Parts: sequence; structure tokens; C-alpha cells
Amino acid sequence: MRLPTPSVRWSPGQRSTLSFAAALAMAMLALAFPEMPAQLLLGILCTGAGVLFVLFPPVARLPLVWWLFGLGFLGLSLAGFMPRGWAGMPAWRQDLESLGLNTGPLAIVQVPLAAEALCGIAVAALLGLFLLGHRGDSRVQRGIALAFVVFCALWAAAALALHKPGGGDETVFGFFPNRNHTATLLSMAVLVAWGCLMQAMGHKNKVGIAISALALALFLYAILSVSESRAGVLLVAAGFLFWLPLAGMRYLRGNTGKAILLLILGLGGGLMVMDTPVKHRLMAVLSKDGTTNVVAKDARLGIQQDALGMISAEPWCGVGPGQFAWIFPQYRKLTPVSGETPCLHPESDWLMVAAEHGWPAALCLAAGVALVFFMAFRAARQGRSRALRVACLVAAMLLGLHGFIDIPGHRSGLVLVAALLLAISLRPLEQGTTRGTAPPSRLGRIGWKVAGLPLGLLGLLLLGAQMSGRPVLPSVIASSERQRAEELREKDRAAHEAARETGIAYRPAKDEDPLRLARTCIEGAAMIEPLDPSLQFVSGVIALYFNGGEETARQAFAIQRLLAPQQSRMLLKQAGMWATRDPDHVKALWELALQHSAAEERRVPGTQHAVKNIYENLFADAAANPDLAPIAFEFSSHDFGRLEQWLRYSPPAAVDYFFPQLPADKLTPEERGVLLEMWSRRGSSDAVKNFMQQRPDFAPPLPASPENEKKNP
Repeated sequence: MRLPTPSVRWSPGQRSTLSFAAALAMAMLALAFPEMPAQLLLGILCTGAGVLFVLFPPVARLPLVWWLFGLGFLGLSLAGFMPRGWAGMPAWRQDLESLGLNTGPLAIVQVPLAAEALCGIAVAALLGLFLLGHRGDSRVQRGIALAFVVFCALWAAAALALHKPGGGDETVFGFFPNRNHTATLLSMAVLVAWGCLMQAMGHKNKVGIAISALALALFLYAILSVSESRAGVLLVAAGFLFWLPLAGMRYLRGNTGKAILLLILGLGGGLMVMDTPVKHRLMAVLSKDGTTNVVAKDARLGIQQDALGMISAEPWCGVGPGQFAWIFPQYRKLTPVSGETPCLHPESDWLMVAAEHGWPAALCLAAGVALVFFMAFRAARQGRSRALRVACLVAAMLLGLHGFIDIPGHRSGLVLVAALLLAISLRPLEQGTTRGTAPPSRLGRIGWKVAGLPLGLLGLLLLGAQMSGRPVLPSVIASSERQRAEELREKDRAAHEAARETGIAYRPAKDEDPLRLARTCIEGAAMIEPLDPSLQFVSGVIALYFNGGEETARQAFAIQRLLAPQQSRMLLKQAGMWATRDPDHVKALWELALQHSAAEERRVPGTQHAVKNIYENLFADAAANPDLAPIAFEFSSHDFGRLEQWLRYSPPAAVDYFFPQLPADKLTPEERGVLLEMWSRRGSSDAVKNFMQQRPDFAPPLPASPENEKKNP
């Protein structure tokens, strides 16, 4: 009798189990280290995706319409890589071209950065479709869900142990720098833990009940008592409102109904009894007293309104993946936040997709996601483990729901978790077969393997480069070039100082000149990030050290002003570069900074960059730079209001030196008296006394006051 040949082929259930476990491991890594280097994160995702695609292709055929929407979104996102002008040239880009900045031949300006961002999005999209093509049996679904709950419990416990209450923004609860992203993860964990608890109670699994209940209590404690994010409370409430009707009202009966009642009482009672940061922030939103939290809520709306204006100005292909922060300043009009504070995103995942990819791509993505969730809901109501699978479905849905008012969807770990939870909410395998679902075609399996090979090789390349410290991604290359330029500038400063102390002329060879090498580095970084205002500033500063570099510096500084049109402090920095070269230009930049700050003060009352702050910074800069001090005095000497600011913010030594040079004939006696009194309060008593002896007719005698008598006994 011929024995059957042992098979090494994985069964559909085994392939799905291993795929789910590997995806969960990658998600846990991304969630545990959310700030890991971009090159390392993309390398891990590409390597993991490549291995999974090759070894464990999906076991179920995805509906054709899912592929159409998924690939349609990626295809429409490529519209920005078409020749520029086909969708119109925005005015800000034409202005940059008129200043001599080459913005490239494509609709997207920073093509390498956009390609990098789109690559990461494509990997995440393919991983999501890959996971949706896998099916596990009920036991696997319960195991993966419980593993996710255990990981989140360990994550939350570690975050609680490391948390330092009252430490400021640098000690925000959780490993994410954004507290709202922590709230998203914990809210998803609450729903999954609840589903695991319901499932364990139905099967009378005491171990499962204990683990799920303890984890659920930990998550709720973190959301209600430690986290300051209002999103956590609102998402948990919304999640249960969705779960109950989707899972079925029959869960209100028996022990399950009692558990739901206890949970509701615990949530409501805990929020009412405990005095926590999140409670104060929620009450501030509901109040009408104009607290800072209400202002923050209004700021979010203003940013989103400006984002809508950005979308309407560049609707078809957007500004390019990953390009929002660079171009948003051109459309920043209603944002009630100081222009000195950068806006990295539009406070909405969906608006960010529309702004960066264009509204056709955003609509395609939204329609695809809605269709996937609708079909997943139908599948979740069939088969076993219904309570758990519906809970996983709702947990995944929270990511998209929160995406309307924040950007959790731009965290790879959260996206991967949502895709995994959505996948295990689908109808499970029955007796090791994909009953009710057509298996993938042979061509489909080959397609996944072919896609996995280059992905895996790309991932290995990125991981190898990261381990060897070699930048490969465009953003990492630009950052490396910028850092190298700063090191070379510091080396040049040190060498120049050493030469000055020894009395030896500092004349490095051209091929060894640190400044020339730094200029090359900045030029390389600017080829990748031409829209970075700080690079344009450094380029202008370096140009001033070379003969004939003034025109290059003027051009670079003009481009910087166009790229950051709301910033006033930047103008003061530029002015400092012209102190010994062009005093008139210094005064023109100061005038422009005051105009910007006045407009900023009208737009954002109470801003930290109001006119008085600019005066303070202006005169502080002048005090620190001997070349600027006489220019600052001349800038103020013919205007009484500016002289008051000059006296208020300039150092006493500068006031003592320049006050006797005031043009008395340009001021009324009353104005001279006010200025003299201010000087007497801030300046040297001897200097004031000597001045009054030499110029007794400058102003009426100072009024007698305890302060003046003390300073002038």
C-alpha cells in the first residue's frame, strides 16, 4: 500500500492564524514605539508585509468592488504626479516661481517626500486588504481579540507607571505624543475587552472573565481618571451606543444585561464622583464662560475651515501626500492660533486625505471604507461569537469616527489594529473551510506572492540601512543633510574663533571650507524640501559669508517670507543678518514685523506674538547685538509711541547711552516729561542726574515721588 506523501502546505485556518498573529505583532511594535524612526517603521511594515504576502496569501476572495475602491484610491492619489498645470497653478506657486524658486515640473512640488508618504499609505492599504482576505475560526478570533486586550492592558499599565501628573506636555499620559491618539487606542481596547467579557460569560470561562474584566477596569480608569482627552469618554459612549443595537437587544437580558447596567452606572457614577482633568475639560465645553478649552474647540473649527478653503483651491489632486504642513500657511486665514505656531494637520483624517490627495481620492476612500464596514456588519451578525465580533467591528469603526475631528488614522499602529479587528469580525471558518466565501483564484494567489517579493526586499533594504545608519528615505536624507550642515557651521565658528584668539588669519582651502560644505548640504536638503522655510533661512545666512552673496541671501529670505507669511519673529531674525550691511533694510523688516503682529493681534486677541511682544523681542535682539542698537534707537527716535516701547524693553545701559541723543525738537514738552520719568525709573540715577544738569530745559522737573526720592536722594 502506497503511503500518502506528507504535506507541508498550511491549511486555510493555519495561514489566517499566523497572518493575524504577525499583524498583531507588527501593530504592537508600532504602538509601543510610536515615535520610532520613519525608516525603521516602514522597513518593518514592508518586510512583514512581504513575508506574509509570499508565505500566507489570503484564503478568501475579496469582493471585486473592494479592490476597485482600494486601488482606485491609490490610483487617484497618483494624480499629483502628473505634469503641473493640468489642474491649474495656484497663486502661491506662481509667486515662488517669480522669486526664482524652481517648483518642479509636476503638480506636486516636493515629489520625493510625496512618494515616500504614498509608499507608506500603499503598504498600509495592501496590508488591510490582505487581512480582510483571511478568516479564522471562532477560537482563533477569541484568541487574537484577547491577545490584543492583554497587550493594551500591559501598554496602559506601563503608561500609568511612567506617567508624571502635572508635568506639562512632556509627560502626556501614554506613549503617543498626542493624548487623543492614546484615547483612541484605549477606547478601541474597551470595546474589544467588553466583547471578550461577553463571550467569556456566555461560555462560563472564568479565566477569560477575569482577564477581560480586569483589563476593562484598567482601561476605564485610565480614560476617566488619568487621561485628559475628552475623546476617550465620548468614543466609549458612542461605541456602546453602536454595539448594543448591532449586537442585538437580547443582550439586555440575564447576566449580560446586569453587566451592561453595571458598566453604565460605573461610567456615569465615576465621571460624576471623581474630580479628574477630563471631567473639567468636558464641563468647560458645556459651559458658556469662555474658558481656554472652549477657545481650543473653536480653534479646531477655524483650522478645518481653512483646510476646506485649501481643498477648494486645489481640489483635483490635492497638494500631495504628506504635504499639508508645508502648504497650509498659504491658506491660513481663519485659524485662531498664532501664526508662529505651525499647524501640522487639519484636525481631521478625512480633511487631510482630501487636502493631500484631492477630493476624488477622498470620496473613493470614504465610499470603500463605508462599503467594507457595511458588508462586515452583515457578516458579523452571522455565525458564532457574535458579541465579540460586533465589538471588534465597532472598535475598528471608532478609528474612522474619531477621524472626523482628529488624525488617529495617520498612526500606522492604529490603522493596522483597526484592519485586524475588522478582519476578525468577519464570518469565521467552519470546520477548517471558508464556507460561504469563494477561495481566491490561482492568479490572485500568484499576484500576492509577486507583490510580496519587492515589498520584502524593500523592507530589508530599509532595515539594513537603518542598522548601518545610512539614510535612504528622502525625509531622512534631508534631515541628515541639515544636521551635517549645522555641524559644519559649528566647526567653522570654532575654527574662526580659534584663529582669532591666536591672531592667525582663517583661510581654509576651498575643498575643505566648512561653510562651502555646509552650503552643499543645505542645497541637497533643499532639493528634497524646497518648501521648508528654515532651509531657505540657513541658505541665506550662509550666502552672506561669501563675496557677492547678498543677492542670493535676499532671494532666499524673500522665499522664506512667502513660505511663512504669518510669522513675525522670523522677520526679526532676518533683520539681524543685515545689521552691518543694510540698516535701511533692517528697519524695513522691523516695520513689516510690526505690521504682521498688528494683523495677528486683530485676528487672534491675546496672542503671545502681539505688537508688544514684537517690540520686546526687537529691542532684546538689538541689545544683544551692538550693531543693531543704534539702528533700533534711530528706528524709534522720531515716534513717541515707539520711544515708549524702546524705553520699556531696552536694557538700562542702552537707555542711559542713547537717551541724551533724543531729538527734543520732535517731541512736545509733555512727551519729553513722560519719557524722562520712564528713564528715571529704569535707568541709572547718576545718568539721569547728569543729563538734567546739562539739559535743564529738556522737560519740566520730575514730580516728587518716593521712588524718585529713593533713586535721587
